[in-house]
Amino acid sequence: MSEYNQLIKKYSNRLKEDPRSRSFAPLGEIYRKLGLFKQAISVYESGIRYNSDYSLGIIGLAQCYIDLEEYQLSYNVLKPAEATNSDNIKFLKVFSEVCLKLNYIDQALDANKSLLYLNPKDQEASEFIKRYEDEKYTEIV
Repeated sequence: MSEYNQLIKKYSNRLKEDPRSRSFAPLGEIYRKLGLFKQAISVYESGIRYNSDYSLGIIGLAQCYIDLEEYQLSYNVLKPAEATNSDNIKFLKVFSEVCLKLNYIDQALDANKSLLYLNPKDQEASEFIKRYEDEKYTEIV
């Protein structure tokens, strides 16, 4: 915990010096890992106000909402950033997870296809595609 306290102090000081700093992302992640979701969400939201296209901040905030089982909120954070993160593996994995939880199968399928394109050896994405494309075509028949 003392290591986290030092990091919290370090990143908090950076943000006090420069509220536009991207230090909000690691600070938010520390709070999230400690289960301090209210603080994490607050830090992420403040940071994203200044860094609206910063993937680590967007993913971190979405992950907080996933941890709280607020999947629609997570989706609402991720969806606007989808086009600019089509080559971001972490983003696509989180987006796929949220879409699956919300039963947005077509969007989860698209995210997994992108994942497989970026990493042809991604077994999880490959299995997802096989499973859900088969179900999709079975429903049509």
